[in-house]
Amino acid sequence: MKRFLLLLSAIVWIGTPAKGQEAPSAGNYPEFSVIGRTDINPFSPSVYTLLEGSIGDLFSYSVSNQWVSDETSLLYANTFHADELNWLQWAWVQLDLGNFHIRLGKDCLTAGGFETDAYDFDQHPMLCSNFWNNSQLYQWGGTLSWNTPSESDEFGFNYSSSPFSVHPFDDFLTTKTFQWKGEHGPWSSIWGVSVMDYARNAEERLKSSIMLVSAGNQFEITDSFSMGLDYMLRLAGPFVVPPGGSAPAAAYPYNVGHNVVARINWHPLYWLEVGAKGIFETSDKEDIEEDLFEIPSMYWNGGAYLQIYPFKSFEGLRLHAVGGYDNLSGLYWSAGITVNLPVTTLLTGLGK
Repeated sequence: MKRFLLLLSAIVWIGTPAKGQEAPSAGNYPEFSVIGRTDINPFSPSVYTLLEGSIGDLFSYSVSNQWVSDETSLLYANTFHADELNWLQWAWVQLDLGNFHIRLGKDCLTAGGFETDAYDFDQHPMLCSNFWNNSQLYQWGGTLSWNTPSESDEFGFNYSSSPFSVHPFDDFLTTKTFQWKGEHGPWSSIWGVSVMDYARNAEERLKSSIMLVSAGNQFEITDSFSMGLDYMLRLAGPFVVPPGGSAPAAAYPYNVGHNVVARINWHPLYWLEVGAKGIFETSDKEDIEEDLFEIPSMYWNGGAYLQIYPFKSFEGLRLHAVGGYDNLSGLYWSAGITVNLPVTTLLTGLGK
């Protein structure tokens, strides 16, 4: 509890003199939001907070917390865990030096394309891949990135803890990721290669890793219609490191799988948004427990969603409904409500 209070104090101290990154009208304050979401079938309440801002021209930061879930006690029991979700989703500080950026702290690993790039509270878990539902991508580490002068491309390297270690950097398990983000006309990309360590035998100098090669693509066809396609190859095996060496001497793949996620989205009116999503995943393991991300030997899922924003002047209120079919659970449906309150913006608006 003492560490928890210290973290909250640090957030308040850092945020007080900062200028909002997403809301310039907020004056000399960061943008602080409270997000509440409730879904039925199954009943699943959740509460998040999001704090974003900058300190001068060199530093920016972001802190996201999940305080309530359908298993709230586990969020706090898993504090300082790397293999399970906990109340601190991410907390990072970034130093901006021209086109170079250095980010330190807890952040989301860049694996899986656009599906894993979205905020959790905006997603519909029933319409997400097993990889999204089962992987723990919020990890501690650092990222060095560089933007091209045109700012249309960003290349980055991340070194962080592994989601397969109980606590960050247990047994020296790490994740190394190289990523490219691009924006070229209607096409946006999130491509990357991640190598995650999942086991280590110090006596035999054996370290096992899984490689994720992902290519996420988004196409903005019009202002209201978009399409996307993400692909990921999963390749795992033990990598033998010879004494005194640093590069793998041999690799023996034993867990291979593929992920494909296709989606369309149409937002024709301010109050109406509809979309559809198709998912196909494979694993060479017949037993789901033997796959590192608990992905079945073959899984497919197709469904659609409806999202309604009742108030034109307040986009933070969203009603949503989801329905679809997958080859393991059959028909499914859910509905719910999300409220995103931009606290700083609302308070500064009242003060005018």
